Amino acid sequence: MMKKLLLLCFAAFFTLIPLSAAQAASKQTTLSVPGLGKVLTVNHKTVYTLKPSNVICASQCHKVWPAVEKNHHQLKYHGHRLYFFSGDAPGQVNGYFKDTWGSWTPVIVKKSQTSTTTTYATPKY
Repeated sequence: MMKKLLLLCFAAFFTLIPLSAAQAASKQTTLSVPGLGKVLTVNHKTVYTLKPSNVICASQCHKVWPAVEKNHHQLKYHGHRLYFFSGDAPGQVNGYFKDTWGSWTPVIVKKSQTSTTTTYATPKY
């Protein structure tokens, strides 16, 4: 019983670390996006994850998808690496699509009640 409680506490602690790291990086806010809900932004730029999560964006990928970093360490949210999309200006969500590297999804912190199936846009870069 004590072992299970210890494991639960350990898991809860490490689940919270990614969000606090993103907060520490810069100004973390959310952006309301119709059909998606509230998406995570850092300095008003939308934050994305790449799926499958075992793919690492490097070299050419980083030119289009720069990593969200703090002290040269890429930040994660619930175990997923975080990226910005070079085609976004502050307040935009243009990077919601599939490309050579995988499926890019904005980090949704509160899902819209009207959201339906996933629809990917045509890449803009």
